[in-house]
Amino acid sequence: MNKAFPLIIWVMALGVSLYAFPQFASYFGFNSVNQARLSPVVFLSEDNGQTFSETYWGGATTPTVYDFEVDGQNPSFVYAATNQGFFMSRDDGAHWHPYSDLEGQLSKAVVYQVQKAGGKADKYFISLFKNGQGGIYETDDRFFTLKKILDTKEAAAYKLTFSGGNLYLGLSDGRLISYSLSDSGFRLLAALGTPITDVFVEGSATVYAATRSKQVWKGNVSGGDFAVLSEAQPSQSAYTSSLLGADLTTIVAKNPIKTILPDSQGRVYLAAADKLYRSVNAGRNWQLLLDAGGRQISSINLGSGGRIMVGTGDRNSL
Repeated sequence: MNKAFPLIIWVMALGVSLYAFPQFASYFGFNSVNQARLSPVVFLSEDNGQTFSETYWGGATTPTVYDFEVDGQNPSFVYAATNQGFFMSRDDGAHWHPYSDLEGQLSKAVVYQVQKAGGKADKYFISLFKNGQGGIYETDDRFFTLKKILDTKEAAAYKLTFSGGNLYLGLSDGRLISYSLSDSGFRLLAALGTPITDVFVEGSATVYAATRSKQVWKGNVSGGDFAVLSEAQPSQSAYTSSLLGADLTTIVAKNPIKTILPDSQGRVYLAAADKLYRSVNAGRNWQLLLDAGGRQISSINLGSGGRIMVGTGDRNSL
């Protein structure tokens, strides 16, 4: 009896924790019937976009999904950055639940981006904005604990991307910053004076930054020599600058482009307002894959095995 008593207490404590903290319940695979409901927050396809289904969203309200990231060690774990906190799915994106770190820094924060550190499967960077202050954090234990590596003060990092051992940050105050994993040093590459909404690194020397004013800047990854591209840029996506030969005019004529994303097989995915398109011939023809029904498409993730995740938000989202 004496030996069984501590075990009973431990089981009761675990049960209370799983009930009180749904983020831990989600991690261990326990889903709340009250929290999980069919919702158009995230659309999921398992057949390369032939069909899409709504997923179960455990949040109390409907957020804007800014970004997805797939776990580097267990691909069935997926993370979502939203304007109403951090969410996690442990079943390939079918069910989503709020998640927080042990110190509660993720709780009630606007989470703009989650970014893997290249080949390091257990290291992630995450951009937070909370109580009027922004910061970049890193974690190597699936977001249980977070370590701040940069205080961005009143600015938020709208975009994170990783290339060549460096993390690149596009900030709401127009700063473009790089962070080196080798020496933990930060470097200001450019101050563009307008919010940066997308960053794309091409090769080992060139970086593009797209802004909210729909300009695309091109410069060197070491800083300097940044200039606005002379050709017209029809979207806020920095990838437009290197999407050579793609005809975007038919889509642009209908709605402003939100996101452009290529896959490894030469196909291009394009989100415009509440619709997702795909082209297999460099933009000469576009196929409508998804109509989100009035919810603006705010993020796309192209996974393995034909899986596509599409995040949505309101029409005023970033």
